[in-house]
Amino acid sequence: MIEDSKLIPENTTRLIMTQLLLALDFFHKKKIIHRDIKLDNVLINQIQDQIHYEIRIADFGLAAFTLKDEYITHRCGSPGYVGPEVLKGRPYNYKADIFGAGSVFFNLLSRRYLFSGTTAEEVLRRNARCQIDHIRKYLETVSTLGQDLLFWLLNSDPEKRPTAAEALQHDWFKNDKNIINDLLNVNNMICSQ
Repeated sequence: MIEDSKLIPENTTRLIMTQLLLALDFFHKKKIIHRDIKLDNVLINQIQDQIHYEIRIADFGLAAFTLKDEYITHRCGSPGYVGPEVLKGRPYNYKADIFGAGSVFFNLLSRRYLFSGTTAEEVLRRNARCQIDHIRKYLETVSTLGQDLLFWLLNSDPEKRPTAAEALQHDWFKNDKNIINDLLNVNNMICSQ
């Protein structure tokens, strides 16, 4: 269980995830894989009495620059947030960051860690197996669309995981589609220069 047991409302979680996925979209278009997306590295600054949130991603110590569509093999990351393909020693790409974002999403929705264990090794073993059906019981208050997006981000097969831009097109974000599309276009313009 995460220290503060108070649940974050789903609308607030949506604001946080929108910004996190927009940042990942930008990094990935710049050919940067963060490789350590986890709750501790997502800094949330509350502005104006919980109405606005400003998200920053921290700690680029494990980040890697890649060539277009390049896969890398160096194993790194934090237990419970690492894409299972990384732990299995398979070549991976930016989709490993998407798994980390999914794990953060679960943290925000449930105030729990995706995988638990008494040692880091036990958490890593569970992370590598990526059996996540047990989390459904912690999502009873989460909308069907929120659950659908979560399981898409956490797909054990990176080929079936969305890109950050694809995730932002999910119906869970439908009320903010126009602004999200505008911001994705800004990312495209900046990254194409």
